[in-house]
Amino acid sequence: MLDQSALLRYGSRVLLAGLVLSAVSGSPAAAAPVSKATVPALAPAAPEATEKAKASSLSSSKKAVDELAFEVRQESFLNREKPPAGVPDYTQIGAHFRTETEGRTFRGTLELGGSFSTSVENYTNIYVPEAFLDWRTGSWEEGEITGDLRARVSVGRRLETWSLLDRSWDLGLWEPLNRFDALRPIDQGLTGFFVDAGSGNTKITLFLSSLYIPEQGASFTLQNGRIQSSNPWFVEPSDRLILFQESTSIQYDIQTPSVGSVINQASGGLLVRYGELEKGAYAQASYIFKPRNQLAIPFEAALDLTDTASFASVSVHPEVVYHQLIGFESGYSGETFTAGLSGLGDFPINRESGPTFTYQELDPLMLLSPHLDGHFDLGAASDLSLGVSYLASTGGGATTRGRFASEKGVFGPRTPWAQAVAVDGRVVVGRGRRTTWSFGGRWLEELSEQGSLLMADAGCDFALKGATTQDWRVSLAADVLGSRKASNENQGYLSQYRGNDRIMSQLRFIF
Repeated sequence: MLDQSALLRYGSRVLLAGLVLSAVSGSPAAAAPVSKATVPALAPAAPEATEKAKASSLSSSKKAVDELAFEVRQESFLNREKPPAGVPDYTQIGAHFRTETEGRTFRGTLELGGSFSTSVENYTNIYVPEAFLDWRTGSWEEGEITGDLRARVSVGRRLETWSLLDRSWDLGLWEPLNRFDALRPIDQGLTGFFVDAGSGNTKITLFLSSLYIPEQGASFTLQNGRIQSSNPWFVEPSDRLILFQESTSIQYDIQTPSVGSVINQASGGLLVRYGELEKGAYAQASYIFKPRNQLAIPFEAALDLTDTASFASVSVHPEVVYHQLIGFESGYSGETFTAGLSGLGDFPINRESGPTFTYQELDPLMLLSPHLDGHFDLGAASDLSLGVSYLASTGGGATTRGRFASEKGVFGPRTPWAQAVAVDGRVVVGRGRRTTWSFGGRWLEELSEQGSLLMADAGCDFALKGATTQDWRVSLAADVLGSRKASNENQGYLSQYRGNDRIMSQLRFIF
């Protein structure tokens, strides 16, 4: 299978190019982790949970909120028959930094992080979370409370809640993701100009951009016609095929487009929201026209037959394709319970790649997700959060066109989940004290694939003797994947990674 993850490494090169352009044009680009209702203990920390105020030495800055954290993580994959790196254990060292500054005229937000393995080559991840400059009217904060007229302009990469469905199910349709870790991706904002205006309970956000940064994923190498990676979340395309009842090798080649031809893409979107997503009744509608976050990968193929040897050659030509997204939200958020309904429509703009290519035409995809969440105070500085959500989809089919078209999918699944139920839960004990414990996770059942996913974690945030803040965190987590179908029956998301059951531990220090 020629999975789209085979080209996600290209997003890292485009990200670096986007950062260079941002430094020149004043439009930074980044990828930002955000907290969800039940953040796993090993996910990048939510800034509001760990940030510490510090006095800034810059005379032009009124205040700065800074966080610098270092971590050591150990991953152990339990049932990989042939680990891609030759070993089942990965030791990683990582860092995370976030700062928010408030100047006389502008405000700025920058978040960046990354990790590398001490024992495995080409196992490095870099993300640059939200990076933008912000100008607001002087009454913006008051206007958010009183409902007075207010305005805000941001330039750079910024997270926005375009779709709760896309965010909570990690689909990566609206905002791009960092999928270095496919089960625990990092949310990333769109990059461009954001103009916000509000009056009363109504808010309007306009987005315009000429800079496109695709999704990031696992790195890989192309050697001797084979695509390989040391990342367990990379799905390597097959290197053999059966021809005339004999096994024939496949040799790959990637025609990498120039960075400029990829990132110079226009996009625009509009969001209208009534109310607040965190308080009271709310309704929202959103629309965007933009490139898909994943590059399309049409390919040319040929058979080379000789008297002594035979092989198939495959030349992949990555290209940018567009789509339109339409979303809506409706719900109510109270002190204890939150209930809502989220919808999302994905309308691809297909184009013919050429008579010599094999490519994919996508059908419109409609997604609907009701959700119910509860937050309960257990007393003694402890609380419980529970949530249940359902995802239903219609359409979303794909047709392969070209010389080597077949009914068997060769491009991989379009979204991780098609019809699923998820239950999230978290218990926090000792909130606000010197030591805080957290236990939680997610159980997800993919009905269309007959597969399941269990993500569980436990963490402890604590302060050493004499310290006034919780500077240390110790975490332990486990992921278990399974599918009740045979591995050769479908090519679903869980089937791809069913061998990646793992245990993870982490030690983190926050300055």
